[in-house]
Amino acid sequence: MSAIADDAPVSSALNLPLPATKSILREVFTAVSAWRRTGGRLRLKGATLDAYASAFEHELMDEARSLLGK
Repeated sequence: MSAIADDAPVSSALNLPLPATKSILREVFTAVSAWRRTGGRLRLKGATLDAYASAFEHELMDEARSLLGK
């Protein structure tokens, strides 16, 4: 089972229906996916963006993409 899917019990612990949990995941994924573009708009240098890449580009993003069918 995946790390994100393992957190499905969190939805019941927080009294959130699973569709709401998926909706929140979609919102977070969309925001995080745009991090490099946002950094560019803020005129951050490429080296600075590269330094932050590991915080945003990792296997959990790949997993979320797969779970969301993106």
